[in-house]
Amino acid sequence: MTDVLFQPGTIGALKVTNRLLRAGTSESMATVDDGEVTDGLIELYRRLAANSVGAIITGHMFTHPRGRYARGQTGIHRDEQVGGLQRLTDEVHAEGAPILAQLAHAGSQSRVPGNRPVAPSPVPNPLTGAEVEEAGEDDISEAVDAFASAARRAVHAGFDGIHIHGANGYLLSEFASPVTNRRGDAWGGSPERRDRLPLVIVEEVRSAVPQGFPVTMKMGLVDAVPGGVDLTESVRRAAVLVAAGVDAIEVSSGLM
Repeated sequence: MTDVLFQPGTIGALKVTNRLLRAGTSESMATVDDGEVTDGLIELYRRLAANSVGAIITGHMFTHPRGRYARGQTGIHRDEQVGGLQRLTDEVHAEGAPILAQLAHAGSQSRVPGNRPVAPSPVPNPLTGAEVEEAGEDDISEAVDAFASAARRAVHAGFDGIHIHGANGYLLSEFASPVTNRRGDAWGGSPERRDRLPLVIVEEVRSAVPQGFPVTMKMGLVDAVPGGVDLTESVRRAAVLVAAGVDAIEVSSGLM
């Protein structure tokens, strides 16, 4: 096993020197009010890159203010943030490592005071208990556009790939789960219609980045709660997403 871990590999068109990836975990090291990159955040990633990791996935970066999980989270929702993100990728690349931008939308799980969360159905969030409204077509379109715009910013900032967060009770996993998606329209009501938002976002992100640019995804394969999404449904959904252009899947579980 050790021999395999230290062999070169590929993620789509991205070549990595070994199979050890730094999974995306929340840092909460950006500026509190606007999610700008800080010197401390850059130093964290420089140190990770300097220790021979094959590739780095950033912590979840919010693509729209309504999709911000918490204060201190890094943002990628404004063009003005590209400069700070470019400083981060420059430092990582100087240490010889590639880095993927993890794009996220917290959905109903946003913990920012005064925020108006986006949710597939008016189901209180399992983690926060917050009451939420059912997203309208404009709300859904706004979220889709936010992912595509963030992907373009990530390319301009020098990231080596896109990692879409589709797990852990955030927006994409909420639309994929029968626990939180109780819609009866084109966005829910069957496993295939619950595919739709993750699928549309993958397609839009793929269209927003250069041909061959790596696009990966974190998927919650099981909710681990009664009535939640199960492995059979998720494996089928994963195949749909791969066919739409996902190069690799990070396996996760749990509807927070």
